[in-house]
Amino acid sequence: RESNSLWTAPLRFLAQQLNNNTNADAGFQDREAHKLVVTSLLDIGDGLGRSGSVSEALMAGQIDMAVIAGGEKMEEYMSAFLPWHLMRCEAFTSAAEILSDAHFIGRRVHSLGIIEATSRQVADLQELRRVAGNATFNIAGRATGSDGNLDAKYDVNSVVRDGSRIAIDEVFRAANKQEGRPDSMGMAMCLAAIG
Repeated sequence: RESNSLWTAPLRFLAQQLNNNTNADAGFQDREAHKLVVTSLLDIGDGLGRSGSVSEALMAGQIDMAVIAGGEKMEEYMSAFLPWHLMRCEAFTSAAEILSDAHFIGRRVHSLGIIEATSRQVADLQELRRVAGNATFNIAGRATGSDGNLDAKYDVNSVVRDGSRIAIDEVFRAANKQEGRPDSMGMAMCLAAIG
């Protein structure tokens, strides 16, 4: 019988990893631990589905996270650390995808606040540039080419530029939602951090 509990997918993934480990001396690697955390946060079980989009998996799981006990803490953790875990398990394309995704950045600003979200976004974009080098990412569903292809190629600099621009837009939106007066200091700090 299939269970839909929060731990079903991560435990299934862990069991598969332990069964697939042909070298008993290798043990459970650091990269695998980060994959386990990513699987838990996205609740993707056996995979990302047809599109392979982390952004789509995040949107699908957002409602579930809102209704479970402790969901807001899990949302904070996911918003703060998902890109870091993706980079640690060498899923650079997925990290690039969410670091330049308006929906994820908006969730990050909403759950962490203007200053913490900006700090995390800048740190994650710098880390992506450091670990991925001059990589080119094929991000699913970002652009429609003349050939009907929904994939777009982005280099690290494009991801950093887009992620920074979107962060400024989301912080501006959040700062102006404040009742009474906008958060000018938070906006100024965001602009100073992003540059």
